[in-house]
Amino acid sequence: MAWNDLPLHEPVTRAFQRALDGGRLAHAYLVTGSRMKTLELFARSLAKTLNCLQPPQLGGSGLPLDACDRCASCEKIDRAGHPDLFWIRSESKSRQIRVKQMEGFLGELHLKPNEARYKLGMIVEAECLNDESANKFLKTLEEPPPRTLLLLLTLAPERVLETLQSRCQRVFLGGEEPPGGEAGEQPWLEAFASAAASNSGGLLDRYRLLGVLTKQLEGVREEIRERLEKASLLGSGAEIDPEMGERLEKELDAAVEGEYRRRRGELLAALSWWLRDIWLGTLGTETGARQLPALASATEAVARRLKPEEAMANLEQIERTQRTLNSTNVQEALALEVGLLKLRL
Repeated sequence: MAWNDLPLHEPVTRAFQRALDGGRLAHAYLVTGSRMKTLELFARSLAKTLNCLQPPQLGGSGLPLDACDRCASCEKIDRAGHPDLFWIRSESKSRQIRVKQMEGFLGELHLKPNEARYKLGMIVEAECLNDESANKFLKTLEEPPPRTLLLLLTLAPERVLETLQSRCQRVFLGGEEPPGGEAGEQPWLEAFASAAASNSGGLLDRYRLLGVLTKQLEGVREEIRERLEKASLLGSGAEIDPEMGERLEKELDAAVEGEYRRRRGELLAALSWWLRDIWLGTLGTETGARQLPALASATEAVARRLKPEEAMANLEQIERTQRTLNSTNVQEALALEVGLLKLRL
C-alpha cells in the first residue's frame, strides 16, 4: 500500500513528503499510535517510497515522494522478502528484545546494501528493548550507517527509554478511533479543554487545569474503592476475624491501586488524543482528520496560539508524565503538577 492510500494519516505523510522533497529526512523516528498493525503498515509504505524503482513523483532532492506499489522493490517489501529491510521484535516469553537479537540486527544493518537506495531497520515494540540491548543499539542510533533509516515502533512510548527517545524524531499516527471510543464526550475532558481555551497561559490558569484533572482522578479512585469494597467480604456485613480482615484490606488496597492505575492511564490517554488534535490544528489539517470533534472549538482556540513544535512538545510531555507515574515511586500529585505545568496551552 502506498502513502496515497493512507488517507487517515495524510497529515503525517504530507510532512514526510515535504522532508523528502527538501532532502531533510531524519536518521531515526519514534513512531507511535494505537495499533501496531497501523504502525507496521506505515513503516512498509515509507520503505517502499524510499526504494521505489518507478516512483510516480520525485521531489526537489531527487528522492521519491510516493511508491508505485507495482515495481519489483515494492513487491518484495510487501512480501517481506526485501534483502535490505530488517525487522526485530521480541521473541521471548518475557517480551524482551535481547542483546543477541540486537547484535544480529546491527550486523545486518552495517552490511553494504544489496539493492536498496535506503536500508531500513524496524524495531517493533521498541519498549521491549531491555537495558543491555538498548545500550548495544545506542551507538548505531547516534551514528547509523550511510543511507540507513531507523524506525522504532511502539504503542507505549512512555515505556521507551529516554536515551532512545531523545535521539529520534517523533511521529504520531492515530488509530481508527481514540482509546475508550467516547473519550471526547467525557465531561472532565470537556471542562479541561474549555478551561484551556479560555485561559491566558498564566500560572494560575495552569493550576486550574491541574485541578480539573486531579478532581477527576480523586472521583475515579473513590468510585473504584466503593465498588470493589461492596463486592468483597468487607462490604457484606458478615463478621470477619481480625487476621482475615487485615488480609482482605491489603487485597482490596492492591485491587483498587491496580484498577486506579489503569483508569488513570485511560484519562491521560484521552488527554493525549486532544493534544494530538491540537497539533494537527497547528499544521492546518482538515478537521476530518481529528479524533475529538466534540472539542473542536477549544481545539482551534488553543491551536491558534501554538507553533507545531510547541504542540508536539505537549504530546511528548504527557508521555514523560505517564512514564514517570508508571515507572517510579514518585508522588502522583508531584508528577502531575510538574507534567501539567510544563504544557503550553
